[in-house]
Amino acid sequence: AFAVALNSKEKFWDIALGAILHDIGNIYISPMILNRRGPLREDEWKVVKKHAEEGHDLLEQLHLSDTILDMVIHHHERADGQGYPHRLRKKDLSREVRLLAFCEVYAALTKPRSYQTSHSSEGAFELMQSGLSAYLDESLLEPMAELLNLSQNIQATA
Repeated sequence: AFAVALNSKEKFWDIALGAILHDIGNIYISPMILNRRGPLREDEWKVVKKHAEEGHDLLEQLHLSDTILDMVIHHHERADGQGYPHRLRKKDLSREVRLLAFCEVYAALTKPRSYQTSHSSEGAFELMQSGLSAYLDESLLEPMAELLNLSQNIQATA
């Protein structure tokens, strides 16, 4: 739905498949690490950080579109260059990757987890709007607000 809201209808299926498959590299991570309730050790974090590249390598063998492969390998990249695996900045990330990263943060904020409380849609949106502009593509805030019927909550960003 978000892809349609962004007028990406021509890439809708690629975006949908990229969103579904983006974490397929997690199949290479031990359930003990994936289900850890506390912070990861450094060696465990290194294993987790490999999942994007491993997922990309796996799906590349299936000759999927470049859009899907790009979404899988770069979904943990951030607008400020602090993501992984390549520490790319917003200008180097496709709109599809930025869209997926944005949705991933929203999902992480609204999903109940054993180690953190979940936020309402409004609460998650406010957090994303106020504190994550360097981290995410802020141009996605308005379409997300419209999709969630939160348009009245959009504040001017400086």
